Amino acid sequence: MAHLMPQQIGLLGINNSDWTCLTTPSISTVVEPVREVGQRACEMLLDLLDGKAGTTHQEILGCETNWLDSTL
Repeated sequence: MAHLMPQQIGLLGINNSDWTCLTTPSISTVVEPVREVGQRACEMLLDLLDGKAGTTHQEILGCETNWLDSTL
């Protein structure tokens, strides 16, 4: 299906941006802030274990998109 990319088919992966250039065409990728997610989760767990946790909450962290040859 590579001959259809990106004119008719687009391919978008999640994370693993180190591997995206090893294919033809290169794969566009959404890069999540996994290190920051882990850090925030650890902080929340430590607060919970210390009895400091209040109400639960959600946080929205930004992602980046690494646009390459598999998408327009």
